[in-house]
Amino acid sequence: MAEGVENFDLMEYLDSIDEKASIKRAKKYLERVKELQDTVRVNPNYLQSPKMDGMPKGSQGNSSQMESFIMKREKVKDELKQVVQAIKMLETIQVSGMSCGELLTKKYITKISDVSIYLEFSVSQSTYHRGLNKALYCFAEAFQDGRLLVIND
Repeated sequence: MAEGVENFDLMEYLDSIDEKASIKRAKKYLERVKELQDTVRVNPNYLQSPKMDGMPKGSQGNSSQMESFIMKREKVKDELKQVVQAIKMLETIQVSGMSCGELLTKKYITKISDVSIYLEFSVSQSTYHRGLNKALYCFAEAFQDGRLLVIND
């Protein structure tokens, strides 16, 4: 057995997770998805402001700015893939007849309104919000190996 593993107490670890804070953190993170999607869609050619100095323009102009933007965009693409992957892992988890993965996709990826979602699932508003909180908690656990979980000391 690895050093320290024999002293690990799963129940103690699970009890130390702050569920409400983890749900809040997952919600805040997923609310950024639209911003991330917009970053990926931006054409880097639009970043360059035209210069009115009358001088001929070379192709090297803002190459470091362009390179920096492309690197950032690739990082964001990877992050979005990880979000989608974590949500897909939740498709089989059901809460009150709603798939956690489908619920998060509708709410945060396709940006469907809460009312439309709970009417589509034929559930009450309170059942929808309980299901959404469960889905957010599951996302906090699934995304990047629990990076969004809040652990109390």
